[in-house]
Amino acid sequence: MKKSGWFVGVGVALTLVLTACQTPGAAESGLLRSDYDHHVKPQDDLFQFANGGWLRSTKIPSDRTKYGAFDILTDRAQADLKRIIAKSQAQDGKVGSEDQKIGDFYASFMDTKRRDGLGAKPLTDGFGRIDQISSASGLAQYFGETAVTAGSSPIQLSVDQDAKDAARYIPQIAQGGITLPDRQYYLGSDPKFAAARDQLRGYIDRTLGLAGVSADRASERIFAIENRLAQAQWDEAQTRDILASYNKFTPGQANAKTPGLDWNSYLSAAGVHADSFIVGQPSFFTALGSVVTSVPLDDWKLYLKFRLVDDYAPLLSQPFVTANFEFHSRDLGGQEKIRPAWERGVSVVDGALGDLLGKRYVKQRFSPTAKRRIDRLVHELIDTYRASIDGLDWMSPATKVEAKKKLDTLAIKIGYPMTWKDYSGLKVTSTDLIGNMERSATLDHQRDLDKLGKPVDRSEWFMTPQTVNAYYNPPMNEIVFPAAILQPPFFDAKVDNAVNYGGIGAVIGHEISHGFDDQGRKYDATGNLRDWWTAEDAQRF
Repeated sequence: MKKSGWFVGVGVALTLVLTACQTPGAAESGLLRSDYDHHVKPQDDLFQFANGGWLRSTKIPSDRTKYGAFDILTDRAQADLKRIIAKSQAQDGKVGSEDQKIGDFYASFMDTKRRDGLGAKPLTDGFGRIDQISSASGLAQYFGETAVTAGSSPIQLSVDQDAKDAARYIPQIAQGGITLPDRQYYLGSDPKFAAARDQLRGYIDRTLGLAGVSADRASERIFAIENRLAQAQWDEAQTRDILASYNKFTPGQANAKTPGLDWNSYLSAAGVHADSFIVGQPSFFTALGSVVTSVPLDDWKLYLKFRLVDDYAPLLSQPFVTANFEFHSRDLGGQEKIRPAWERGVSVVDGALGDLLGKRYVKQRFSPTAKRRIDRLVHELIDTYRASIDGLDWMSPATKVEAKKKLDTLAIKIGYPMTWKDYSGLKVTSTDLIGNMERSATLDHQRDLDKLGKPVDRSEWFMTPQTVNAYYNPPMNEIVFPAAILQPPFFDAKVDNAVNYGGIGAVIGHEISHGFDDQGRKYDATGNLRDWWTAEDAQRF
C-alpha cells in the first residue's frame, strides 16, 4: 500500500561533505583536512575551502546521477546489508525462519537464469485478470485489486492518520496513473518534455512487444489515456496544499461526486471497510470517472497491461530489465549504467523485509553510546529552537505559547523502532520472485488495513533503520532519525561536538523546522490540522 506522502524527509537537501578524521594517537576533531582546498581562503569562499579537495578528487559513478554524503552512506549501508544477507544464506535456516526468508528472497532475485527462462510468463495471470474486465464497475474493482499487491492504477490508496482527528486512522485516496514523472511532462512545450513523450511511446511499444501483446496503435491509445489523466491531475503546488487536499467523503458522496467511478467496487476489492475516506484531489477523480466511461474498455485493458509490464519489468528477464532501465533511468534520469545486480537485489529484499534486515543492521552499526549522545544533541537543539521562538519580535505572546507547546510535545525517535514488524505469515521461496513480491505487498497492505478502527500506534516508524534519511511527521508531531544517517560524516560519537552540530545538527534543525514551515505550521501540538495562529501572526509569517 502506498503511503500518502505527508511526512517530509531531509532527502538530498543537504550537501555536506564532512568526514571523520582517524589520526592515530590524536584527539579526533572530526575534520578531514585532505578534503580542503588550501588555494582558497575560508573568508573568501567557505564552501570551496571546506569541500574543494573532495570535489576535485571525486567523480560521479556511471551508475549514478549524483554523488555526495547521502550516497556515500547509502553505499556503506548497501554493503552492510549484502553481508547480512550473505550471513543469512550461510545459516541454511529452516523453512519459515527469518534467515530462510532473507536468503531465499535474495536468491529468487539473483537467479537470473531462471528469470530469463521464464520471460513474460509471470505476467500471464495478470493479463488474464485484465481480459476478464467487462464493465466500468469491473474496472474499478481491478483498480482496487492492484492496491492489494502495490500495483499501478489511477487510484493510490493508503491508510494514515486523519489530519483533523489525529487519534484515528482513515483510508486516504490520491491521484496516480501516469508513467512520466509528473503532469508537466505531458503538457509542457519544452523540447525535453516532447522528447520524453516520444521516448514513452517507444518504451510502450518495446515492452508490450516483449510481453507478446499486439494491438493496433497501442502506444497512441495508451498515451491518450495517460495524457487525459495528466490534464486532470493537480500540480505539485496544489497537491502540497494540505488544506485543499483534505476532503472527506462517504462512499455514497464519492459516487455522486465522481460519476463513472464505482467506489463500492473499488473499496471492496481493496479490502477497505470504512464509513468515510479522504480524497486528496476531488477534481481529478471527477475527471477520472469521465475517462472511465468515455474511453473504450479495450483501450483501458491495453493501458492496464502496459502498467502491469512496467511494474514488473525490473523483476523479469534481461530484455525487460534493460528496456526498463534505458527508459526510466537513462532516458529520463540521465544514468549511464545500471546498478550491479547485487545492489538491485539488496534493494528488493530491503523493500520487502526491511525490519528483518534492520534488526541485524542496528546491532552492527548503532551502539547504545551513540544513541545516548545523539539524544542529548537533539534536545540541545530543541532548547535552542525554543529560545529562538522567545526571541521573535514579530510573533505575539499567544502564538508563542502554542508554538512552544508544539515544540514541547515533539516526539523524538532515534536509531530504530522499539517494536519490529512481524513477517511470520509471509511465505518466501527461492524460485518465485514475483510471488514473493506480491505476497510481501499483500502482507503490508493487510498490516495497514488492520489499523482501521484501532488506536493510532505512535511507536510506528515509516523508514527502516538502514535508510539514509530523516523525516518530520506532522500528524505524529515527531522527528525521526534512522541509524544509517547517524554515521560519519553526519554523526560520530567519537568526535568533537562542533562537527556533529555542523553535520547531523543541520539535519536535526532541518526536520524541526518542518513543524513550523508553510505546511507543517498548520498542525497543532496534538497533530491535528488546526489554525493556532493569530491572524496578524499568520500574515507576518
